[in-house]
Amino acid sequence: MTPDPARCFATLIAGEIGARADQVAAAVDLLDGGATVPFVARYRKEATGGLDDRQLRTLSGRLVCLRDMDQRRMAILGSIRDPRKLMAELETALARAVKKAELEDISLPSRLPSKVKRRTRAVIARENGLAPLADAILADRMADPAALSAAFLTGAVPDTTAVLDGARDILAETLPEDAALLGRLHTHMQKAIRVFARNLKDLLLAAPAGGKTTMGLDPGIRTGVKVTVVDGTGRLPDTATVCLFRPKNDQRGAQAALAGLIRNHGVTLISIGNGTASRETEKRVADLLALLPGPAPKPFPMR
Repeated sequence: MTPDPARCFATLIAGEIGARADQVAAAVDLLDGGATVPFVARYRKEATGGLDDRQLRTLSGRLVCLRDMDQRRMAILGSIRDPRKLMAELETALARAVKKAELEDISLPSRLPSKVKRRTRAVIARENGLAPLADAILADRMADPAALSAAFLTGAVPDTTAVLDGARDILAETLPEDAALLGRLHTHMQKAIRVFARNLKDLLLAAPAGGKTTMGLDPGIRTGVKVTVVDGTGRLPDTATVCLFRPKNDQRGAQAALAGLIRNHGVTLISIGNGTASRETEKRVADLLALLPGPAPKPFPMR
């Protein structure tokens, strides 16, 4: 008897978010009825057993993913037109898959055209009796393939090079159809992607100018220029809004505010955003810096 997908989804998601299946099922009913995650989190706690916003968002996203997978699973089963390929083991493996990549890996061999109809180099190598050699190479990674090949020399494959090429063709066709191997490869490529993402995040969050106190200006005409000071550790010690342009055009007040921020926090770099009035802001700031006593902060252009 085919298990109920909704019940399976609830059980699976419950384990992932640390909840009970009945809590997940209640939340799914509410979401399917048109309720939003914030609404359920705030006003339907009694129905979901107190699932919080974080759990509900994870639940919602995972539910969409699992339903997409179920549709893909059905499509794969429908695409296997040769009933001889639809074995009980295959159907069970497809039912147990929890990721889309697993579905594709498991079903790949059954969705490939028949090797009898495709005269591939691997088919020819098998006809030349080289399948046992390919199996022997896989079974013992320490064995010398060249030494093993001596027992497979025939008129069709008269030398070691031809024998090993044939074995290689068989392995090249067989390995991409191994779902377990592909799963391990996907896992390996993911753990690598995570390392790259972590390194990239550290790089993007690193201070671009080093450990220097920086003043950032976001140019604006009507609403004023937004000013932020960030110290060498990334802390935000001060903010301000100055009016360098009309309608207020408070030049003296703006100069006094900027000079005070520079003096009080030891600003060494000034960065001006690239947008409306950025060039005008840059000129006004340059005029201010020319009036400051001692070493002035250096500009750090954003464009």
